Amino acid sequence: MTSKKALVFLFTIALFSFSSFAQTTPTDSLKKDSILKDALKVYLDMGTCYYCDYSYFRKEIDYVNYVRDPKESQVHVIIAEIATGSGGREFDFTFIGKKELKGMNDTIKQATSVNNTQDENRIEIVRILKMGLMRYVMKTPSNKLIEIKSNLPESANEKVQDKWKSWVYNLNISGYGNGQKNYTQLEFYSSASARKVTPDWKINFSGSNFYHEAKYVYDDTTTIRTYRRSYSFSHSTVKSLNKHWSAGYFYSVSNDTYSNMELSNSLNLGIEYDVFPYEKSSSKLITFRYKIGADLNQYIDTTIYGKLNETLFSHSLGMGMNFITKWGSANTSLGYSNYLHDFSKNNLYINGNVNIRLFKGLSLNAYLYLSVIHDQLALPKGGATFEDVLLQQQQLATQYSYYFNFGLTYTFGSIYNNVVNPRFDY
Repeated sequence: MTSKKALVFLFTIALFSFSSFAQTTPTDSLKKDSILKDALKVYLDMGTCYYCDYSYFRKEIDYVNYVRDPKESQVHVIIAEIATGSGGREFDFTFIGKKELKGMNDTIKQATSVNNTQDENRIEIVRILKMGLMRYVMKTPSNKLIEIKSNLPESANEKVQDKWKSWVYNLNISGYGNGQKNYTQLEFYSSASARKVTPDWKINFSGSNFYHEAKYVYDDTTTIRTYRRSYSFSHSTVKSLNKHWSAGYFYSVSNDTYSNMELSNSLNLGIEYDVFPYEKSSSKLITFRYKIGADLNQYIDTTIYGKLNETLFSHSLGMGMNFITKWGSANTSLGYSNYLHDFSKNNLYINGNVNIRLFKGLSLNAYLYLSVIHDQLALPKGGATFEDVLLQQQQLATQYSYYFNFGLTYTFGSIYNNVVNPRFDY
């Protein structure tokens, strides 16, 4: 067979295959469309959920219609995620009925273990979603597609005994290195922590050690070497006073060459008030916090104020807000602190991010951090070298710092989002 004939033969086979695909695929699609025509329309809102795998959810829960705009939905599902005291995750599911299901609202909370893999967490999320959606599916003709089974073991009612008494421990050690002919960099980090979180107490111990060195070769006669090290230990105990109030103390000892700190001992007492009950913190939170304490500092080099060691008393006031609703999410924090011996030595910061659904298809997201700085008492008198400035190995004098980003996203087209096709995704 000549090459020309072979090419014609292959083209004919491809055309036939495509024709067969084009004839059968619409039929399969119509079958599925006819089944789901009256299925529940669901909008999944997963802005703060790290373990939420949208494609996986659509594959595992295939008896509803997923829409890409909340205005088209009959049920708006918001999934919020927050860390638990044991290091696991708590997932909060908020179900909001829309249109003819308006007023049918529900909330489900589910905690997962710190030892869970990402796959185990997403399986658990699917299980909760299935149960939460049932009351809404029952209001649609597609309820006849559903069958409920129970996997409850016989020993389910046995009381769980915790031999660790709610204590969770974590150990970590890591290293990093890279380089080439004219550049090498090494970095080591280790940490350890122990924490206990109950409804009444939150106790934490943690320590860490960091070391970094780098070498830069400019030419045969110029080589720059830099070093940075730090270590820290901290302990805190917070007591729940009631649903809105808590109090605690916070202690730390640290060393950091970047901050010209040979040794710093810090002790603070604090009190916090939450406008909403703490159990609602994953979806809405407004807190006010006040701390007062002292720092005993020993510096590596004499500071710009002629100090090698000193005791500083300070206080701070902070406010935090967090909201997750059907229109989006927003959180922000605001803080102010000053040294009591001189109120001109102060620090003010604000940071926050927002993700707002402006109208159908259009979303705004933005983040801002801004700090006004007047409390750099540890700056060394001798200043920073040229290398320290370029390589950011030493803290520099400044009156402010900031960071921001923002963006707009607009999506339009079909309201349905049921199909999962992972080809060439990875």
